[in-house]
Amino acid sequence: MRAHRLLHGRRLATAVAMILGGLLLQAGTPRRADAGPWATYGVGSRAIGLSGALAATVDDWTSIFYNPAGLARGEHSTAGMGYIIANHELSIDGERQDVEQLAGPFFGASMKFSERLGMGFGLTLPGSVLKLQVRPPDDPRFFIYDNLVQRLELMGGLGVKVTDRLTIGAGFQFLVDAPIALGLDIKLPRRQGGGSEEYSTFDISLDLQPRLSSTLGLQLAATDRLSLGAAFRDEISIDITLPISIKIDVAGVPIDVPVLVEARCFVTPRQIVGGGAYALSEDLSLALDVTWTEWSAWYDPRGIVKNLPTTGPEIPLADLFATYPDPGFHDTFVPRLGLAWQPFERLGMQVGYRFEPSPAPEQGGELNLVDNDKHVLSAAAQVDLGGGGLLAVPARVGVYGDYHYLVDRTHSKSDPSDPVGSYSSSGRVVQAGLDVTFRF
Repeated sequence: MRAHRLLHGRRLATAVAMILGGLLLQAGTPRRADAGPWATYGVGSRAIGLSGALAATVDDWTSIFYNPAGLARGEHSTAGMGYIIANHELSIDGERQDVEQLAGPFFGASMKFSERLGMGFGLTLPGSVLKLQVRPPDDPRFFIYDNLVQRLELMGGLGVKVTDRLTIGAGFQFLVDAPIALGLDIKLPRRQGGGSEEYSTFDISLDLQPRLSSTLGLQLAATDRLSLGAAFRDEISIDITLPISIKIDVAGVPIDVPVLVEARCFVTPRQIVGGGAYALSEDLSLALDVTWTEWSAWYDPRGIVKNLPTTGPEIPLADLFATYPDPGFHDTFVPRLGLAWQPFERLGMQVGYRFEPSPAPEQGGELNLVDNDKHVLSAAAQVDLGGGGLLAVPARVGVYGDYHYLVDRTHSKSDPSDPVGSYSSSGRVVQAGLDVTFRF
């Protein structure tokens, strides 16, 4: 009788393990978020208006992202704040996908301690400090625009003017620690032969470790008209360790199924930027940047499930998980072109364009990590309000917007029995916002 009960308990525990497997596949291995909000959308009206082509000329608090050397280039300390809204209209086979709107404030400041030394910091908080969403990795999804923006972005840096023409800088990017603990009660199916329904309790503890990554930069005033710049942003991510203990009591027989889920998510890949700006006239300048992104180092989107030692009957839960193929992403080069015009002393305007080739191959296998080539057009304007009156210090108000056009793409499955099947992807993203920058 005990052996029969134990066998029945194992079968029931296996059913629970399969249920848990689905939960792990969806919740325990969370949706990936890649190329954080500033790398995808930019920050600051002037920078967004130039489509990010300002590694050689940035000189305000946004230098912490674009090039920390710029913190020593400017003549003033600055403080800025603003608000961004980005609406995603992304479709798979003509059906709009559920990708959240980005909306939230950002803040920053730069401080000049001397003619040759500057420091700055900034953060953006679009709705959530950190967000995990439930979705299996083989569901078609636009991984670039998915939930990458739903996290706090915090950066800082220091710039030093080495000579009158050369400045260098270094900084950091920080992902905050966000530990989560929760419990789940799962109702099991009624046992054969009647009787009361059984329940199992899931004790889940999610440990997210804070991470830092480095940024480096330099700017060189090669001539009175030509400026050059380069920046390096290292990869940053969060490692998740998710221990789960399942305790099941079936007909008096206790069964423990402890497992461990390990995953790496919220990955912003390593980037190197190089560029230059040339003053065509006193009021007009042209900038060109090229950004290399190491998408080839992108991680398995699923995570790893491991069985932990147990004193009871062992349920090989890890065996329920398939091994997904390598995503096969490739590195990308993104050209950025910007034109800045100062038609009046207190009015500045910028327009920009960039082309972002997709790092993802056609999704013809098991995975469905959807991405398309993108053309991005941008524009911005700033008005200098001066100082005095209600404004204790000089201020500049900016407005900006850009449009991401995703080139239509078809994904043909090599296996005709694939549960998802072939599909097409397309879409657009519209972003707008405003900011105000104070000079001290």
